Amino acid sequence: VNVPFFFPNNQGAQYYNSADQNVLNQLQQVFFQLDVNRSNTLTVNELANLNFVGKPIGLETAKKMVKVFDKDYSGT
Repeated sequence: VNVPFFFPNNQGAQYYNSADQNVLNQLQQVFFQLDVNRSNTLTVNELANLNFVGKPIGLETAKKMVKVFDKDYSGT
């Protein structure tokens, strides 16, 4: 399996390579649903629409998530 370009320096590659294909497909579908502007990145506003236990996580939680996971400091 080729590691996708979104794993800089192969960070996370071991998880991608060992993940079940069905799980990867489900994650991809969720990503595509959230990425409404089709930029192949998720903005804070797009991420705020992610449902957790049936409710959107909201803007403040989305901002916190981006702070934690935004490795290139692009805001997406």
